[in-house]
Amino acid sequence: MKIKPDSWTIVIVGSWNLATFTPEWLVEHIFYDVDIQVEVALGYGMPFRFKSTSQGFTIIPEQHRITLMALKYDDISLPTMERAAYKLLDMLSYTPVTAIGFNFGFEDISLSNLPFKYNFEDTTLFNGLGYLLTAQTINRRFIVDNSILNLSVTIKQDTVGIDFNFHYDLNSTGDYKDKVMRNIVEAKNIVTEVLKTGYGLNTDNISDSQEIDEGP
Repeated sequence: MKIKPDSWTIVIVGSWNLATFTPEWLVEHIFYDVDIQVEVALGYGMPFRFKSTSQGFTIIPEQHRITLMALKYDDISLPTMERAAYKLLDMLSYTPVTAIGFNFGFEDISLSNLPFKYNFEDTTLFNGLGYLLTAQTINRRFIVDNSILNLSVTIKQDTVGIDFNFHYDLNSTGDYKDKVMRNIVEAKNIVTEVLKTGYGLNTDNISDSQEIDEGP
């Protein structure tokens, strides 16, 4: 099992003024680091990425969302990224926003290591019609307090990917102060507990490396 690349993120959904997000503005107000990297996407219409290795995260501004993507996964770097997200909401308080979410993704999990069987009864029917099953995804939504946990399990042949999304609806930029009941480290701890006790996976080194031993 390993952490899915670019999947540990904070996403703020809203209508953003992209002209605000210049390297100079980000250095002064968010990164406090003159040594940021501006990554230009190769695909047409793809957003710029502003990366700070020292702060441990990348900011990806788009018109309808701002994504903060973790470069490090420890309990010091993740709160730094979370504080930056709230700083954006505080400084750009005129921005219409609708939601904020914490995301954690994992991949290359061996299906044989999971204690559950993900079989659909109609698979035999489709096999009989000549259709070969190559992937299946199970999406579930759980409500806890004033938040939603979206859980997605994707199976491709003998490997599994698991994605967690902690979703909070917002009516204004200041709503996060009352509605985000768990910080990102607390959310990560829930994820590791689910993986460990629910799926029987080893999460001891989850913050130290992208490669995680699946053994007990």
